[in-house]
Amino acid sequence: MPILKPANTERKGSCADHGFCTSEEQQDAYNAVLERIGAEGVFAKLAPDSQGVLYINVPFAGKFEERPVLVNFLRREVLNRRPEIRLIRIFVTDVQDFFSGGQAKPSYDPNIWIAYAVQDGRSPLPPAHLTLGMHPDCSSRFLTDFGEAYHPYYFLWQRILFNNFASSQCAVFCNLWLEEAIEVQNVAKQAGMVASAALKNAIYYGETLTAPLTGNKRDRRPFHYITISERLPLQVVPKIKTTEEDYTGPYHNMWTLEQRAREAAKLREMGALRDTDCDSDSDSLSSVGSDEDVE
Repeated sequence: MPILKPANTERKGSCADHGFCTSEEQQDAYNAVLERIGAEGVFAKLAPDSQGVLYINVPFAGKFEERPVLVNFLRREVLNRRPEIRLIRIFVTDVQDFFSGGQAKPSYDPNIWIAYAVQDGRSPLPPAHLTLGMHPDCSSRFLTDFGEAYHPYYFLWQRILFNNFASSQCAVFCNLWLEEAIEVQNVAKQAGMVASAALKNAIYYGETLTAPLTGNKRDRRPFHYITISERLPLQVVPKIKTTEEDYTGPYHNMWTLEQRAREAAKLREMGALRDTDCDSDSDSLSSVGSDEDVE
C-alpha cells in the first residue's frame, strides 16, 4: 500500500518554489546557517581522512539551490583556512530526479567535487564526516492535521532521519517550524547522537515565536531552526551558548502538544469558574456586612 503524502505536493525543489520566500531570501537564510555552524566550530572540528578528503552528504536536497552559497563558503572558510583538507566531496540526493538533463551543476571549484544521485531517503548513504539535511518533511503535524491515513508518512520520515544520522559523525539539520526541529532532536538521540538545542536562525530573531504548537504559515521560514548533532567524542554541542530565541525545552510531538493545550484550556476554564464563584461569594458577604451596618 503506497504511503500517502500531504495534498498539493507538486514537483517543487526549494522553499522559493513553494512560495515561502524569494530566492534571495532563501540564499540569505542559508548563508546565515553556514555562518552560525561555522561560528560554533563545526567546520573547524571536522577531521579529513588520511588522504585529506572531507566527505559531506546532502540528502533530500531538492534542486540543491544552496550549491553556490555552500561552495563559496567551503572554499573561503574551509579550504583556504585548512591546508590539510585537499578535497571536499559532496554527495547530493533526492527521491525526485532534479539532476538529469543538465540540471546537476558542478561546483566550478577544482577542490570541491559534487556527485548527484536519485534515491529514496531510506536507502543507505555513504559514510561522511558531515551531513547537511535541509528541510526534512518530518512534521508531526501530520499526526493530527491530516488524520490516520497520513500517519505512515510521519513514521516514514522518522526512518529517513534515523538513516541519515547513521551515516555521519556530525549532522546539521534545518527546519521550517520549531516542532520539526524537535522531531530531529529526538531521532538524533535515538541514533546515539547528542543534539543541540533548536537554534533559531539569527535573521529571524524577534520575528517569530519560539514556542511549540505555534507553527503556522506566518512562522514558516526557510532554514528557520538549526539542530547540530554529533557523536562522541563531543567537539561542538557542549560549547554552544543558547539565547532566549533558541528552544531548550523537552521533546514534544503534536499529539502531546495538542493534549497539553486541551488540558491547559480546561484548567483556564476551571480557573475562570472559580474566580466567578469567588466574586459571587464576596458580593454575598459584602451584602451581609451592609445589612448589619444598617441595623
